[in-house]
Amino acid sequence: MEPNTDRLYWTIGVIMIGAIIVGAAKVAFPDLFDGVVSYMKSQILGSALWTSKLSSLYSGFKLLG
Repeated sequence: MEPNTDRLYWTIGVIMIGAIIVGAAKVAFPDLFDGVVSYMKSQILGSALWTSKLSSLYSGFKLLG
């Protein structure tokens, strides 16, 4: 049980340090951070829209044949 507890504390510590770094980046560089977030959202939504367009196109072909 002791090694698992140590690993848990290290994991929680690393997650907290990562959250502090992300928070500091948001405060220190708000424009850059917002640009990165909007780029990531556009990539995720763009691929989701592309997938839905392809699936609707495929369903149209299924109706024909």
